[in-house]
Amino acid sequence: MKYNKHELEQAKKHNRKVYITDIAVSKVSYIEYYGFTNEQNQIMQTLAKEVMLLSKNENKSIECSYNNVVI
Repeated sequence: MKYNKHELEQAKKHNRKVYITDIAVSKVSYIEYYGFTNEQNQIMQTLAKEVMLLSKNENKSIECSYNNVVI
């Protein structure tokens, strides 16, 4: 998925906080990462949705990261 410069600039032009919604979470795109299997790409999409839900529900829609290390 590629974004053009106008789309990226537009995303930054908010003078107010933009809250994460369930609709936004449901619209997380499936991305085909180079070298990943379909299953791995699905996992990446699921993790992206989980990060958004975590941010929405536990962090007042403030950006956050999700670290799940398996050893």
